[in-house]
Amino acid sequence: MTAAIRLHQATAAPEDPRRLNAFPGRHLSEREFELLQAYVDDRLAPLIHGLKPGIVGGLEVQLSGTGQDAELLVRPGQAVGARGRLIRLLFPLKEAWTDLAAQAEREADRPLTDGLYFLTLRSGVETIDQGQDGDACTRTEPNPLRDRRLEMVSLLGLQLVSANPRFLAMSPQRAANRICVRCLEQSPFDPQTGAVPLALLKITERQPAWIDTVAGRYLAEPNGEFDAFLAHTLTAFEDFLQNQAASLQTLPIRFVKPGLISTFARAGLNELPLAGFTRDSFVAKKAPLRPLNEVLDLDYLPAAGPFPITLLKDPAGVPPQLNFLPSDLQIDLVPVPASTVGSVVAMELPRGKVDLVHGLGERIRLLLAIPDLDYRPDLFNLPLRDTALEDELARRGWAATATYWTWQVQWLRLFKGLTPEQQSRIHPPQVPPPPREPDAFRTDLVNRRRAAMEDANAPLPEPYRSHLAVPHAFPQDAQPAPPELPSDAGIYSHRESLLAEIRGLRADLDEGTRLLSELGDYNTLQRHHLDALSVSFSALAGGISGDGKGLDLLRKTLGAVFVPKATTPPTGGQA
Repeated sequence: MTAAIRLHQATAAPEDPRRLNAFPGRHLSEREFELLQAYVDDRLAPLIHGLKPGIVGGLEVQLSGTGQDAELLVRPGQAVGARGRLIRLLFPLKEAWTDLAAQAEREADRPLTDGLYFLTLRSGVETIDQGQDGDACTRTEPNPLRDRRLEMVSLLGLQLVSANPRFLAMSPQRAANRICVRCLEQSPFDPQTGAVPLALLKITERQPAWIDTVAGRYLAEPNGEFDAFLAHTLTAFEDFLQNQAASLQTLPIRFVKPGLISTFARAGLNELPLAGFTRDSFVAKKAPLRPLNEVLDLDYLPAAGPFPITLLKDPAGVPPQLNFLPSDLQIDLVPVPASTVGSVVAMELPRGKVDLVHGLGERIRLLLAIPDLDYRPDLFNLPLRDTALEDELARRGWAATATYWTWQVQWLRLFKGLTPEQQSRIHPPQVPPPPREPDAFRTDLVNRRRAAMEDANAPLPEPYRSHLAVPHAFPQDAQPAPPELPSDAGIYSHRESLLAEIRGLRADLDEGTRLLSELGDYNTLQRHHLDALSVSFSALAGGISGDGKGLDLLRKTLGAVFVPKATTPPTGGQA
């Protein structure tokens, strides 16, 4: 019998636990095994906490069979759980679907409902060889002295993502696209169990309807959610190319959601708007085009990533065309060196998503990858002549002219016929010059460009040269006819005439009132004089005032003739 050498209990230093020094013959108790495990955990903790939750490597999922015979196979790999616990699967894990569904119902304590689920993997501790199924007093009875072990095990589970009936009615690709977008804002990791998603499942009547091993696979990387979104989108693009019978070549076009990539503009690149990106222009061509979300069966796109080359028709054409209807989308094309595309996509990917269904007016910039030796900054410095824009500008100019004519007619109806003195008193609005005609405006632009050129004899650049060589005929249906100008005086002129007439009538009225006042004063004076005479005659007749004797005497005197009385000169030398 080998003698056991018992030493003192190993204790950890205050700063960090130390590795146990094991040697042959040393007794290892439960405490020593715990120290060994704690040492390993403490050594791995800094490495694990530096990683985001997600799959580190491996853990591919495969679903075989259908219905009750379905079976899941998870290949070996490593992952980091939501609580920073390392999840390791050393051997392939195979589990029947019925067992997984029953386990999920036991854990949730309710029946498995229809919905979208994450197939998850978590790490747990279970007791090994703890069963008591043996018959008593028989040789098949388990040894009561056997060792019972606690082992770290990896368990599959189901995590409900959404039970929305709208998501369940969508196609697998569109539903997975929606879940990827949701996980950009909501973490797909369960902090309670620390489980790591491996795949996305749709369960109907307790049976797996389909499984997506790309949309539900999140790697332990800084932008794992965005990488999963991009990976699922690339899978959708590959399916689209296969359906279109196109070769799976390296896609030379990348798309980005503009906003932060202004370095291209600073480098001298010009954006080339893709022609015909409005709904009306496509309807006019009667092309059987569909919106991008219907063509790709996706409601959202990542902020950056590859783009199917088959959706862009003739990139070298003038202008290039699209093989889809970009309703509510603004799309332009920018050439970039091929060596810069990967870094741009990696930098712009975490910026969010591109909404294809809610009409937000999203803008997509297609980066046309040009070989570095063939690229030059002025590759797209050829301005295109947009005849539709010229027609629209002509219509706007004619609309402005029609508005000006309407304003001019109203001005004449108000202020025509006013003298300068009347205008200075009323202050009518000044009459601006009429808008330029479209042809004259276009000629002014060409002449202004020619005057700005250093060499006066050099040929004009495009599109000024085409404006002179091949003038575009504007649509005459929108050109307005000049209105008939009013010939009568305006309202304010009539107003001034009436005011002058009113001022004359008012002066005549004032003069008549003055004459009437003078006549009244004269009559009053005569009446006073008559009253004075009546009083004098009353006194002469020996009466009193008001008895009528004075008035009667006055009437009698009207027929009397008054003769002056002869006087006798006085005597005694008096005069």
